[in-house]
Amino acid sequence: MTEIAHPTIKDGWFREINDMWPGQAMTLKVNQVLHHEKSQYQDVLIFESSDYGTVLVLDNVIQATERDEFSYQEMITHLAMNSHPNPKKVLVIGGGDGGVLREVVKHETVESAILCDIDEAVIRLSKKYLPGMSIGFQHPAVSTHIGDGFKFLADRKNEFDVIITDSSDPDGPAESLFQKPYFELLRDALTEGGVITTQGSENQWLHLKLITQLKKDCREVFPNVEYAYTTIPTYPSGQIGFMVCSKDPNRNLKEPLRTWSPEDEEKLCKYYNKEVHRASFVLPTFARKALRVEEIRALMDNPNQIRNMSVIAHVDHGKSTLTDSLVQRAGIISAAKAGEARFTDTRKDEQERGITIKSTAISLYAHLPDPDDLKDIPQKTVANEFLINLIDSPGHVDFSSEVTAALRVTDGALVVVDTIEGVCVQTETVLRQALGERIKPVVIINKVDRALLELQVSKEDLFQSFSRTIESVNVIISTYLDPALGDVQVFPQRGTVAFGSGLHGWAFTVRQFAIRYAKKFGVDKKKMMERLWGDNYFNPKTKKWTKSADADGQSLERSFNMFILDPIFKIFDAFNKGKVDDLANMCAKLDIKITQEEKELPGKGLLKAAMRKFLPAADALLEMMVIHLPSPATAQKYRAETLYEGPADDPACIAIRDCDPKAELMLYVSKMVPTSDKGRFYAFGRVFSGTVRSGLKVRIQGPNYVPGKKEDLFIKSIQRTVLMMGRSTDPIEDMPAGNIVGLVGIDQFLLKSGTLTTFENAHNLKVMKFSVSPVVQRSVEVKNANDLPKLVEGLKRLSKSDPCVLTTINESGEHVVAGAGELHLEICLKDLEEDHAGVPLKISDPVVSMRETVNEKSSMTALSKSPNKHNRLYVIAEPLGEEVSQAIEQGKINPRDDFKSRARVLADDYGWDVTDARKIWAFGPDTTGPNLLVDQTKAVQYLNEIKDSFVSGFQWATREGPVAEEPLRSVRFNVMDVTLHADAIHRGGGQIIPTARRVLYASLLLADPALQEPVFLVEIQVPEQAMGGIYNVLTRRRGHVFSEEQRVGTPLFTVKAYLPVMESFGFNADLRAATSGQAFPQMVFDHWQILPGGSPLKPDSLPGQVVAKSRVRKGLKEAVPDYTNYYDKL
Repeated sequence: MTEIAHPTIKDGWFREINDMWPGQAMTLKVNQVLHHEKSQYQDVLIFESSDYGTVLVLDNVIQATERDEFSYQEMITHLAMNSHPNPKKVLVIGGGDGGVLREVVKHETVESAILCDIDEAVIRLSKKYLPGMSIGFQHPAVSTHIGDGFKFLADRKNEFDVIITDSSDPDGPAESLFQKPYFELLRDALTEGGVITTQGSENQWLHLKLITQLKKDCREVFPNVEYAYTTIPTYPSGQIGFMVCSKDPNRNLKEPLRTWSPEDEEKLCKYYNKEVHRASFVLPTFARKALRVEEIRALMDNPNQIRNMSVIAHVDHGKSTLTDSLVQRAGIISAAKAGEARFTDTRKDEQERGITIKSTAISLYAHLPDPDDLKDIPQKTVANEFLINLIDSPGHVDFSSEVTAALRVTDGALVVVDTIEGVCVQTETVLRQALGERIKPVVIINKVDRALLELQVSKEDLFQSFSRTIESVNVIISTYLDPALGDVQVFPQRGTVAFGSGLHGWAFTVRQFAIRYAKKFGVDKKKMMERLWGDNYFNPKTKKWTKSADADGQSLERSFNMFILDPIFKIFDAFNKGKVDDLANMCAKLDIKITQEEKELPGKGLLKAAMRKFLPAADALLEMMVIHLPSPATAQKYRAETLYEGPADDPACIAIRDCDPKAELMLYVSKMVPTSDKGRFYAFGRVFSGTVRSGLKVRIQGPNYVPGKKEDLFIKSIQRTVLMMGRSTDPIEDMPAGNIVGLVGIDQFLLKSGTLTTFENAHNLKVMKFSVSPVVQRSVEVKNANDLPKLVEGLKRLSKSDPCVLTTINESGEHVVAGAGELHLEICLKDLEEDHAGVPLKISDPVVSMRETVNEKSSMTALSKSPNKHNRLYVIAEPLGEEVSQAIEQGKINPRDDFKSRARVLADDYGWDVTDARKIWAFGPDTTGPNLLVDQTKAVQYLNEIKDSFVSGFQWATREGPVAEEPLRSVRFNVMDVTLHADAIHRGGGQIIPTARRVLYASLLLADPALQEPVFLVEIQVPEQAMGGIYNVLTRRRGHVFSEEQRVGTPLFTVKAYLPVMESFGFNADLRAATSGQAFPQMVFDHWQILPGGSPLKPDSLPGQVVAKSRVRKGLKEAVPDYTNYYDKL
């Protein structure tokens, strides 16, 4: 007998060389070649190896060896079989060696197993040479079909419970078995809830891109897709992967549905067991990250599939806890941790205090549980996969600047409202901010479990409570609505309101129940949605719907209570009464599968498990966000004009409107996020047009940049682009328009926020307006003088890291940090001491920042002469008016608006003279503040030449006034006349700037100066019996209550009061003491008011004492200078 030769065998060694893994080869020692033939489809080689027994090789690639084949055959089979509750009919495509069949028939449920393979030679030769594998062919339930799998599947519909594709690699004859049309055939051939496994593009070491593409193709066809893998020494890099897919969106494929006993497991399998089943889905970090980033990156190119959204609410209403269920759905945390991990609370102090301090972004890959839902999306959609860029923001008022930064880069908002507390002060603040940025809201009413377990309300009470909360939200929406947004009020029957419990991980929308009942009763889903909310009643006798609550003297139950709340109440009722068996029976009726382990869970464990399976929170939230929130492609059409400072027909504005990734770059950085590298920051922002990539050279335009000038402009390259993922970042090469991005390497050129662009004539994207002001200050100094440089550096970093904090140095050299409130300041100083400066600090008591203003018009025209006595400036100061000041602070009147349209607004709405309104020279301080410099001169020569110098003096004077060196507010300065020297050299900046400051000071001191103090709006939730304590504490602190109302259906009252910030220190502790810890206050900066008690110029008045303290602290003389110090006689 002559020895059989084969090109892959040289010198007694078989070599597997293949283009799919070009840089490596697998070699096995050959004892003898048993068989070689070229079949109609492929080259078939069978040899006996020294270490691995008989080896089957197809087209020069090892398919199976006697020694390790069981690892592959068992895993590809049992991952699918044990993920199905009752697999009776099974199809194997490929797998001519019979190994998969052998595993399939180990399951006693199997009544029919069909093997379909295109190559008869493989089946024939396996029966002869691989008897241990081909034994499966002998089973009575098995039948064989020789032919093409595609054609075989074409006529099969809803026939198989499990289909296993055991093909060779994705090249050659098997390539088509790795593409979308094939998966569609598989889906159609499966019964409802059916499962498939397919060989998953080799392995993580060599083919991550292939795996990602395969997973994407599967995701477009199946609602539930997971990647698993096994080890096998004779495959390239010792590994092979599988895609496991199911038609059931809610099935957990990572957990075996059916298991054998440990004895049977040992008897039946050499590799597979239930622990290995679970472990096979656990990927090493590099692969998990790469797969996640690849999936997300693939979606970024289609702005229609993206949803940028922030989660906003009052403090402690449950934002971070709800966010967990979405993070868990994306596979980033385990189900057990969801609701308790608060994954987006990334800082240690956030976890300790249980509140969110910084807004945190995370990108999640998501799809709708039911692909039919795509029809309900009102905007263009191409596939059932979505990228959710979610930002969890703080609810505490002190951190609302973080909310502003989050809202700027998102298009939709999930507003969370506590069932029991209802709409609170901060709910209103954040909703107002969102609507101001043209952001569309959807609402979830959270903590429903508390109403059921603690208050034990009735169904009708709960419905009424929901109705009132929704009405309160809609009142806020209609009050602050921007007409460009269209109708964004929220209604349960439209699917824009969800109800649930973040802590327990369940939630529902009326739409979800409408779908269930529409299927059951065979009616239209939209009609059903309308009927399941509001005054709709179903009469079980007549089987008809009615609007009236009684029929023939019998009162009917409201549809929402009957069809939606009833099953939920029954589950809670069984739990409250401790009837585990009743609960299990109800779950069975509702088609919820409860395991024995779950039945034995302590406390609320069983209730949580049942509700999570019945109404998974992620499904309700994703459905609401994907269907009702706009994609960047939709939102930027109506947001462009409010985002961009330039004209609407400018190429940059058009690119933003079209969300065009091929246009020039327009990117807004809304905040800085500290990196793990001390002192460096990621610039966090949103790409509005163009594509940002590593190494791109950009124009970095700060908030004060004016087109055509060089101030506040840097031209630099971006070092790296990263994807923000909660606690970590993942590198990514580029990011097209519509996405949220982190940038490395530009932090030193921007203070807090700004615009990045590659378009030379671009205007800025509008600067954010914060709803809070830094009104509470503390001075800091180092304990050890050598640490001073570290403090200075630390203050710079602190200033970058928080959108709202203000750091300044006053004339006596003390460093002052200002924040929005006591808590905000405490967190900032803690960060300063521990992270940014890293040195021990001495911190002063808190001080409140004041504003200087005037009560009347100057008693005479102030005059100042320049140092060289050649120029004279004449000015009168007068009150600007609170309405105008507020309009400026809220951005309604803007220094960058067109001066004619601005003059029209001032004349029509605020009664200004049009000529004056057109001649506003400047806003100050910082070119945007609520003080105005108005030119009322007539026919003055050379006036324009000194305008810039005069404005500089005005900015200086408004930044620190004459009374206490505090900023000015609500003062209008009128320039009445100017006499100037004829030679330009005698009227330069050095002559005019200090003179302008002096004349402004003189005019202010002549106009009855006053101090304004900041006032908090305080909202306090308190039970009735503790109300008295509140009034006592407020009265002692110059506060006054202006509203109190009871939350219907609860013993709680909501009290609203005004409290001067100066009196607010230690207010929380005082209030808790006076009400035995039953009152919970929330304070937000509301307005400025004149400090009562007389003139600040009189030393014995209250304002006089405040001024004296402030001046001493700043190292000034105690007495306020007289106007004569600044006023010159003719």
